[in-house]
Amino acid sequence: MFKEAITLKEKAYGAEDESLVSTLGNLGQLYKAAKRYQDARLAYQRAVTIIEKGSDKDVKLIPLVNALAGISIETGELDDAALRLRRVIELARASGDNAALSIAQNNLALVLRKQGKAEEAEALYKDVLAQSGSGNGVRGEDKDLNKAAALNNLARLHREKGEFDQAKPLLLEAYNLLAGRAADEPATVIVTLDNLATVSKELGDYNDAVKYYREALKLQAGVKGLSPESKADTDAVRMTNLALALLSSGDTTESEKLFKDTISTLEAQYGKTSLKLAPALANLGELYRQSEKYDQAEPLFRQAFDIRQAGDAKDPKLADAANDLAILYKEMGREKDSTDYFEKSLAVRENAPDSAELATALNNLARSYREQGAYDKAESLYKRALAIREKVFGADDASVAAVLRNYAKLLKLMGKPADARNLNVRASAIEAKQGQ
Repeated sequence: MFKEAITLKEKAYGAEDESLVSTLGNLGQLYKAAKRYQDARLAYQRAVTIIEKGSDKDVKLIPLVNALAGISIETGELDDAALRLRRVIELARASGDNAALSIAQNNLALVLRKQGKAEEAEALYKDVLAQSGSGNGVRGEDKDLNKAAALNNLARLHREKGEFDQAKPLLLEAYNLLAGRAADEPATVIVTLDNLATVSKELGDYNDAVKYYREALKLQAGVKGLSPESKADTDAVRMTNLALALLSSGDTTESEKLFKDTISTLEAQYGKTSLKLAPALANLGELYRQSEKYDQAEPLFRQAFDIRQAGDAKDPKLADAANDLAILYKEMGREKDSTDYFEKSLAVRENAPDSAELATALNNLARSYREQGAYDKAESLYKRALAIREKVFGADDASVAAVLRNYAKLLKLMGKPADARNLNVRASAIEAKQGQ
């Protein structure tokens, strides 16, 4: 349809007539939605070229250059995206279009964060925040909503830098601005509540985390227009977030109920063999394991493992599911079963050579072999785990010291006290450095 319209306009007005711009923009949007990014680029760029023949400062360039930047973000071409967004910022400033300016600054800040340029991103977020405070911004006269968005963005940047104590006041300010909208715009408020709960958890304020996750779960009931799948997914996420926060605060009773409700919600929507069910089963299984209710934990962990095993044999989450069972069986005193599942976990981790996760799996299985007297098997695994951790983390990392200690225990059992002592001396030196 759009192509036909372009052909007709070209015949009537010529290939460079400005009447083609809107149709090219629509065609670019269609291609972008279909992820035909190269075709979308060609359409948008042709529209840009037509406008630039009149003026390279024309405000009609703003949505087109923005769209080109968006394609570059989606395709991971961040340098190109940043270049285009800087041009949008210049165009918006020159024309006094504060809404477009804020959008471009937010988008550029996102790109800069991905490029590791946190300071420049922070400056942009603060600029957006200042604009929202003056009444200018993305959402016109809705100053509170615009300011809350800017506060959330700036808080996210502080969180990424590990500055949680600086993020929380910004999020509280955003929440106070939005709280009155909860009845009519629950989804808007939930975003800030989730962020507040997350940063509270990161600060160790579990009671606050519970409070905010609970409020988010309550508001979720008011979100309209979700498909059955989206409703099940979001409800499951809300219940899981609250359950994990409650568990961290020491409340196992309510968290158990929420984990069960999560499983029921997902089973009702997807069935008992869906991959979506596996994390919920593992969460409840872990609660029971920590409570030493092993008979209740085992079937949940086994179901989660069976679901994962039926999927991708190289999925790292399959290794996690096997590891859950290995730890459970070890605590139950079922050493052979524990070793079997540590072996299954390692088999999956072998698909990612020289990874930290592989080193941990090697260390776990080595310990299991050591405790069962299979010293030769254990030694080869400790050697591999040590080499990987030295390569990944460096020779003086605390994780290297942990392997050295475990390996030293094995050498002592093998009747090699001098070798064991040498490893312990090296581990002590690393630990002393880490303590400085």
